[in-house]
Parts: sequence; C-alpha cells; structure tokens
Amino acid sequence: MHLMVPALPVAAADLGVSAGQMQLAISVYLLSLALGQLLWGPVSDSVGRRRALVVGTTLFALGGLAAACAPSLELLLVARVVQALGAACGMSLGRAIIRDTSEGVEMVRQLALLALVVLLSPGLAPMLGGALAHTFGWRAMLGLLGALGLFSLWMTVQRLPETCPSIKPFDARRIATDYGDLVRDLRFTGLALGTAGLNTAAFAFLAVAPVLLTRQMGLSLAEVGLCSGLVMMGLALGNALTSLLVRRIAPHRLAAAGLLLALAGALALLALEMGQQLNLTNMLIALVTMNCGAGMVSPVMTARAYTFRPTQAGTAAGVQGCTLMVMAAVSGSLVSPDSDPAHSCAVVMLCVVVVSCGCIALATHLARRRA
Repeated sequence: MHLMVPALPVAAADLGVSAGQMQLAISVYLLSLALGQLLWGPVSDSVGRRRALVVGTTLFALGGLAAACAPSLELLLVARVVQALGAACGMSLGRAIIRDTSEGVEMVRQLALLALVVLLSPGLAPMLGGALAHTFGWRAMLGLLGALGLFSLWMTVQRLPETCPSIKPFDARRIATDYGDLVRDLRFTGLALGTAGLNTAAFAFLAVAPVLLTRQMGLSLAEVGLCSGLVMMGLALGNALTSLLVRRIAPHRLAAAGLLLALAGALALLALEMGQQLNLTNMLIALVTMNCGAGMVSPVMTARAYTFRPTQAGTAAGVQGCTLMVMAAVSGSLVSPDSDPAHSCAVVMLCVVVVSCGCIALATHLARRRA
C-alpha cells in the first residue's frame, strides 16, 4: 500500500485519469484489506493456516503482476482488490500462527517482533517506492510486489508446516456463530478495541499534519513526511521495548507502564497546546511518547485476547485486524484540519487514548472475575 503512494501522480498521468480517481487505488486496497482479514481468519480455522497462506500469497502475487500490466484504471483497481485480499491473508494469519505455536511470555515477544517488522514498512516503503518510480516507472513497484509474492509463496510451500491445532470442516453457520461469540465476549472485544484505539490514535495527527506542519510551523512537504514517519516509529520503539524486556519484566507491568506513557503523551500534547507552548520539538516528543506507550501495550493485550478463544485464533486475528483498520479510519476522520488543527488533533487523540484505556480496564476486570 505505502509503496505506491509516491507514484500516484505519475500513474494517474500514464493512465489518463485525475489524481482523485487514482486515489481509488489506495482506497479500494484499504477496504479490501480490512474485509479480507474477516474472511481469512475463519477460513484458516477450517482448512488450516498453510493451505490458506498458499492461496493468499498466490492471490497477492497474481494481483501484483496483473496490476503492473494493467492498461486502464478499472483493471488496475480489480488487480488491487485481488492483491489486497492476498495481503490480508498474511496480515491476519501471521498473528494466528504465533498463537498456534507459542504461549505466555514467548507469544508476547513474538507478537511484538511481528508488529515491529510491520511498522517499519510505512516508513521505508514510500522511500523505496519513490526511488523505483523515478528510476524504473510506477509499474516496476507493482511488479516487485508480485515477485515478492512469488517468493513468499515458495517459502510457504517449502518451509511452513501446518500449525492449526484443530482444523474444522468449513461451515458458514458455525463461522457466523463464532463471530457472534467473539463480538459478545466483552473481554475480547474490549481488548481488541482498546489496542486498536491506542495503535491508531496518532492517525488524528497524520490527518492534519500537512496543514498543521506546513501552514503553522513552516515545514516543507518532505519534512512533513519525516515528522510523520518519526511519530509512527514510536510504535515500533514500544514494540521493541516489550520484545526486549518481556522475559525480565512481567507482561502486565509492561502494559501498565505503556498505558501510563500513552496517557502522559496525550495529556502533555493537549496541555502544551492549550497553554500556547506547542512547538515542533515538544509536539514530536509528546507524540512519540504516546505511540511508544501504545506499542508497549499492544503485544501484551493482543496475546491476552487470544487466550480467551484458543481454538478460534484465525477468526480472532481477523476480527482484530479489521478493527485496527476501522479505528484508523475513525481516528483520522474525527479531526478538523480547517479551523484549529493542533487543538482538534490533541483533543481527539486524548479522547481516543482515554476510551481505549477504559476498554482495556473493563476487559481486564471481566477477565479477573471469570478467572
């Protein structure tokens, strides 16, 4: 997704469409990515992780190669949908496989490492995409994704054993029941909403960053990109800290420290803005602190959520992945870049963080009552 962003104007000119129409290549990808995770989770519970990943990586590879050759926007969008459905398989089943093969502290550590790798892509992909588009053209980026999909398919076939502990026959009625049980389980739902909210609170800043940083702080668009990447690296820092420390510090203590950091960062940002003391340096420190805390909390709470439904890891991973993407859209849509973007994003982020902490607290309380 992020690889193609720098080349959207070039691709639009090549296909003879407007920049707004070309933006659909990102929008349909995001929508398909969110919905696809709801599909692959229960499918993998029914046919196994390995078979599902073979199909998913095949779709990703074929979608990437088809997109690279697409002669029109319409065919490009179809190819992007296929590609996103394949990508959704890897996003949801990576977490499910970790749940299948590890428990306790080791599961928290591996989830943190997976999240760390995933979070590096938004920072590196635009730079790689811009270089490829400038040197070889925008179609080369999509061809590269197709080639990477073929490599992932080969690795899946050669190296990945089946990890699903209990494969069940595919039954649409049972899958609907499983989804209903997950949504009604407030322990799982609270942790899913809480971790998704913490991980995506900073999208409120990203939504107003071009206006806030260029008009009010005088930065260039290139500097806006660097600042946005730095803010999102806070999540990666938090994931890295949890991965390094979880074998020496109890997971619940790391999560508590992360929640305090996230709250402190969000509160500091609003206090600085209301006190008219906000500048680029202290704003970035507050945002990175908030995201670092969120990154520390996420793997711990994700691992705990999966323990509530150990035989439905695929379905649970799909619901959690879709929730994350929906919350990202919600956080970004609540801010207003027109009137006072700094105040707007500070208020929205604090509200999202507080509500997320409340969801996690409720889920934790319910889990203790049932223990």
